[in-house]
Amino acid sequence: MVLNKVKSRQDKVLVNGFHAWRPVEVKEEYRHRTSLNKSHAFIELRDLRVKDSGQYCCEILSGTKLKYTRFQLRVTANYSHPTISVECGLGSNHGNIIHGNSYDSCVVTCSASHGFPLADVMWTVSAQLNHTLTENITHIHQDNTTDLWSVFQSVFLNCSQPVNVSCSVGGSASQLLTLCPRTGPPAPDLAQLIACLMVIVGVFGVMVGCGAVRMMQKTLSCNI
Repeated sequence: MVLNKVKSRQDKVLVNGFHAWRPVEVKEEYRHRTSLNKSHAFIELRDLRVKDSGQYCCEILSGTKLKYTRFQLRVTANYSHPTISVECGLGSNHGNIIHGNSYDSCVVTCSASHGFPLADVMWTVSAQLNHTLTENITHIHQDNTTDLWSVFQSVFLNCSQPVNVSCSVGGSASQLLTLCPRTGPPAPDLAQLIACLMVIVGVFGVMVGCGAVRMMQKTLSCNI
C-alpha cells in the first residue's frame, strides 16, 4: 500500500506506505506529518500546507490484484479577522465612531492576512449610500514560505451624511464602524446646559431682589 502525490503522468512523489518485501523511504517533507497503520491500511497526512494541494493516488496491491483510488486535495486557509483603519481630515477616532467637523472625505482601509486562496475585499455600507465608496487601491502579498496571502485595500468615502461601513475577506467580516458625523453644531452637554440655567435663574433672582429693595427705600422716603 502506497500513497503518492501525482505531479504528472510520469512524476509521482511518495507520501507514505509500505511493501511486504522491501522498506519504503519517506521524504523529509512528509516524514513528520504522516502516520501509517498497516493493520487497517490507513495513511494520515497532517498539518496541511498550501503546497500539499494537488492530485493523489492510493494504490493497494493484494496478491496480483492492484486497486487504486485517485482524489484531488484542495487546501484552504481562513483569513484573519479583517480590521478597518480610518483617516478623516481633521477628525478623531473615539471608539467605533469617527468624529470631526471640518472634513468631507475619509480614507478607509481594510486588511486581512494568512489566508488562501487569494480573496477579494467586499465592502458593506448603508444601502442608500453605495455610491459614496470610490477609487479603491489594493495591495496584496504572498508569503514565500507558507504561500498564504495578505490583502490590503483602501477606498475613499465621501462624507455627505453618517454611514455604517464594514468589510469582509474570504467570508470573515470586520466590525461595523459609524463614519461621517452630522454637519452642524454639536449637541450641547446636558450638565453644562443645567449649570447655565441655574446661573441665569440666580442672576434673575438677584435682580428681582435688588428691585424690591429699591421699591422699599422709595416707599419709606415718601412716608417720611
